[in-house]
Formats: sequence, C-alpha cells, structure tokens
Amino acid sequence: MRRIIATALFAALAIPGIATDARAHGGIYVGPGGAVPPNLREPSDPVPPPPPPQSGPPVTGPPTTPTRPAPPMGGPGDGPTTGDPTPFTSPSGRRRGAKATITPDSWVFWYETNKTSLEDLKHHIYAMQGSNNGPFGTSLPEAGAHSGVRHATRAKVKLDIVPALLWAIDPKNAQHQDVESAAYIGLSKVTDDPRHIELIQRGVASKNGVTAESCCLSLGLLRRERREDQFSAKTLDQARAFLFSVLEDDKQLARKRAFAALGIGLLGDQPAGSDSGGGAAATTAHLFRLLETKYSTPDISVALLLAVSMQPSAAIMADQRELLRTAVTKRRLGKLDVQDLVASYAALALGRIGDPEQDTRALQRVLTARSAGLNVRRSAAISLGTLGKRASPERRAEIAGDIVDSINRRRLTDQTALNFALISLAYLVQADVRSEHTGVLGDARVGKFLLKQVEDGRYAARTYAALSLGLACRAIGDTPRTEIYGEFQSNARQALRAGLRTANMPKRARGAYAVALGIARDQRSSKDLVALVADKKEDDELRGYAAIALGHIGVATKQVLTPIREALVARRSEKLRRATATALGLLTDSGAVPILLDELRRARSQSAKGQVVIALAKVGDERAIQPLVDMLRNTKEQELTRALACAGLGIVGDLNWIRSFARISNDINYRASCNAIDEVLSIL
Repeated sequence: MRRIIATALFAALAIPGIATDARAHGGIYVGPGGAVPPNLREPSDPVPPPPPPQSGPPVTGPPTTPTRPAPPMGGPGDGPTTGDPTPFTSPSGRRRGAKATITPDSWVFWYETNKTSLEDLKHHIYAMQGSNNGPFGTSLPEAGAHSGVRHATRAKVKLDIVPALLWAIDPKNAQHQDVESAAYIGLSKVTDDPRHIELIQRGVASKNGVTAESCCLSLGLLRRERREDQFSAKTLDQARAFLFSVLEDDKQLARKRAFAALGIGLLGDQPAGSDSGGGAAATTAHLFRLLETKYSTPDISVALLLAVSMQPSAAIMADQRELLRTAVTKRRLGKLDVQDLVASYAALALGRIGDPEQDTRALQRVLTARSAGLNVRRSAAISLGTLGKRASPERRAEIAGDIVDSINRRRLTDQTALNFALISLAYLVQADVRSEHTGVLGDARVGKFLLKQVEDGRYAARTYAALSLGLACRAIGDTPRTEIYGEFQSNARQALRAGLRTANMPKRARGAYAVALGIARDQRSSKDLVALVADKKEDDELRGYAAIALGHIGVATKQVLTPIREALVARRSEKLRRATATALGLLTDSGAVPILLDELRRARSQSAKGQVVIALAKVGDERAIQPLVDMLRNTKEQELTRALACAGLGIVGDLNWIRSFARISNDINYRASCNAIDEVLSIL
C-alpha cells in the first residue's frame, strides 16, 4: 500500500504549478497534519518504521508520483535550524534562501495539530447563524443547536448532504477511490440513521484498500458529543464488535487493522454496555489483551495505545496503568520488548488516562533520563501537562517547578521535548486558574520563567513560550480573579505585543506572537494585527496568522473585517486565502460566503477550486451546501476536487462541534511518526 505523507498533498494545493497524484482517503488536506517529512528530520531522530507490509489484497488505483513535501504555510523560517533540513524552493524554482527552511521544531507543527480545539469553529458558525446567540461565538453549543437556523441546517443535511454522499459511495458514481472514501467519511459525520452503519461495514470489505481503511475510521466517526445525537449502546456495541473482528484478523492489511483500532478508540466516550457488549471496562480489557500480542509492524500497537488513551479514565484498572508505566520506563509490554516508538505512545496514553499522582512521577523521571528514547522523553513532556492538569494543586506546582528546574539546569537537552514542556507549563497554569489556585504561577515562578523564555530563551523555544503565554492568558480571561493573575496577564500581553512589533524577527516567528496574542484575546493588539493583514507588501504567511489572531480575538468590526475580506480574494496567495477564510469563520462573518461562492465560480485550476472548497467548509454556512453537492455530482470535475467537495460537505454538516479526529491529534507527539498515524492526522 502506498504511503502518503500529509504534506505531499499540501504541496499540490498550496503551491500553484506543482502537479501531483499524491492523495489517499479522499479529501486529505490538513497540512502539516502533524507528519514530519523525512527531509525535515534531525539526524538524531529515530528512523520511522517502513510502511506496513502487504498482508492482503493490493490497493487499486493509479500509482503515486512522489512529491516534494512543503512546509505548513511556506514563507520564512523560525530562525536557526537543527539537523540538515532541505531549504524550501519557490514555485519559480528560485531558492528563497536560508530563512525559507523549516524544521520539525517549528511552532506551526504544534499549532496545526492542536488548532481544532483552539479555534472551535462550530461554536462561531452557529453563533453566526442563530439569532439567539451572542455576537462573538460565546454561547453554549446547546443554544445554537436549538436555534431555528440550526434546525434548518440539519434539514439540509437530510435533504441534500446525505443523498449526495450516498450517491458518491457507489463506485460507479464516485469513479475514484478518493471520492468514494471521502463520501464514507463524510456520511459517518452527518448520519443519524443506523441503516447507514451497515453500508459502512460493507465498505470495510472493499477490495480497494484505501476505501476499506476509510470505512474502518468511519465507524469511529459515528461518535456524537451531544447525548441526544448519540446512537444507542446496542448499535455502537455492534460496531465495536465488528471493528474488533477486523483488528484481530491477521489476514487483513496491517494499516487497515490499525485503523480499526483507532475506530474503537474514537467510540470510547460513547454509550456502551448493551446485551451485546460488556461496557467500557470490557472494551478496555479487550484492548489491553491485544496490546500483549506481537505484530509485524508497530502501527497496530501504536493504534491500540491511542485507542486505550481514548477510553474513559474510570474504565482503566490499576494493573493496566502499571502495564503502561512499565512500557514507558522499561520498554516492555507484558512479556514483549517494545520499540521506543511504541513506548512513546504508552507515555501519551498515561497522559490521558493515567493516575495524576503516581504516573506523573514516572513521567518526570523519564523526561530527563538519558537512557530513555528521544520520543519517549518528548511524549513525557507532553503528558506531564495533560495528566498534571488533573493532579492536586500542590502536585501541579511540584511538576511545574521540576520542569522549570530541568530547563534552567539544561537537563532537558532535546529541543522538541523542551518546546512541549513549555506548552505543558501553560496547561498547569490553566488548571490552577480553573481551581482558583496560584501555586504554579507563584510558588513555581512559572510566570516569570515563561516571560524570560519569550524575551531571551533559546531561540527555537521563544515561539513556544509565546504560545504558552497566550494559552495561560486565555484561561485567566479579561477579569483576573487575583492580583498575581492580573500582573502576569498584563506582563504577558505586553511581551507578546513587543515580539509582534520586532521587525528584525523572522516572519514565521512573528506569526507565533500574533497567534499567541489572538489566543490571549488581547484587543489592544488588534490595530497592529489589522495593519499586518492590510499590508500587501508584507509576507503572506504573517498576514495569514495575523488574520487568524484577529479571528481568535473575535471583535468583528468593519475595520477588522474589511482587510481580511480583501486579502481573501487577493488570489496572489492560496495559503492567505485559507487563513483569512478561517478568520472570517471565527469572526462569524456570513458575508464571506457570497465572496467565496463567486471565487468558486471563477476558479479554473484544480488547486484554486480545492482551496475555495476548504475555505467554504471552514466558514460553514449552509449556503455552501448546494454548490458543494453540484461539484461532487459533476463527474467532469477532477477526482480530487470532488473528493474535497465530499470532505467539505462532511465538515459543514458534522454533528460534532469539534471534529472527532481531534481526540487523536490533540497533544500528540507528532515527531513519533508511523505510517497509520501520519495518514489519520491528515484527513479532514
């Protein structure tokens, strides 16, 4: 089975003039999707495993033409690089120079992998459509879901989206595996009909490997956040049982089995325990039994660990957590020796479902242990934040103090682990704010430490420290409850503004400060951000991130909307179009839809059409539905455009507020690469 790197398709869509046949699972387009291209790996990075071996029928369809991976948004780099990355080359063939390089330590990889929850576009979209909601997307999901417009959108899902996707599932109509695969994924996001589950299960038996894999994932995408939207426990238990049968069939393709495991994981928070299933504890026990099996590729073990990490924490037993701890500290799962790659995902699992007191101590030891694998340490850096959030206030302060000490004493030698640790400090601050404690900012002196990192820390760490400040400020809000919160927020926002205005800083690094100000919802920076968006001589990537920052701030004045709309239709930069469409979605600007529909009518190239489809999906207005349906049904369109139309329909009609794949991608160690995860992180 061919191996598709997420950024390969990004290159085709983001850079006009570069043709490619690289695609899979219809509608892949996230960029960078978390995958680190091989030419961006440090020499010290663990070599990723080869693609899973063929253990079943070959994939049909045209061969893939290798494509040079591109950086997430193009443009200048973050500054000094590590390893030997290959400089990015412009479409004209002119090398942009040293500043055009991008390394896996760039902040954009973290933001792109975690942005779904940060941007939370669905809240903004339905605030825009529902008259009973607040102006800046601050209403609760339930309010938007019960608005008249929300019901009208759901009616369009039933009348227009579902019939179109059912039509595209037929190979005779799809005419390409990408269209068919994207239709299954889209259908799983929008359907409420149990009969469609049988169609998806039949698709798992497809002779086309890409379609079969997509159907395994689609069964996991039947998860619904709101209780009233959820399928019954009996229905979901049957889906779980079906996925287990695929997972345990050693005659199936390795990646297909991995996708089946991920499907089981995605259903972890859904109803269970009917007559046909024993509930969450039985599912978890089944997954752990399979973890102690030796597989021909680590992809299956990695997928099983991610599936475990998405189960309810209450369903995890003490001996199961001990099994994960042993994998992290001794690289053993039961009687099996495991690779560092697998151990790193065990560390991530502990971060999600571990014991906040006991397991954080194991993760602390691993973080600075030279005997631990590189990616195990990186995952430990992430998990200390995700698990530490659930620890007691006193324990949180201890964890934060230990991280600060490790960085100050240079015991945290790997740059990626250091970067992840800075984000974890923000998570610990957020938990303190929610529980109205000040130990992390006060006793552990995290506030002063982060400010120092932003101003004169290691160069590659400054952008992560900036994001960390933004995350902490968002938790504090505009009305700090204590003096220490107020002083920290004032100093943090001031430092971020200063960074944004530093003209001699690389453009992409300034973009991090812009996004951090947006995450912090600093209205005082709006004037500077608007000026960047409006400056046609400015770097397009920086303009795009400034627009996204304005979207995060959420004040939709004419002065803010006008330059973003103008940048949207500039056509000189498709990456700028993508960013401005996101910003307008965050700003609840329904006026963007007519502009985008006109752009869709004008678009002639494959790349331009794909960009507008994604932009329409991001804005999410119901007026986008019919044009996307028409594009899907037009068999004269190229297959990738039609696949993206399927993906767009799935996004607009998705019954979840935050896409289900975020349960996999949020706080994942994207440096720990394997074939199946690279694929999943890139699917819309």
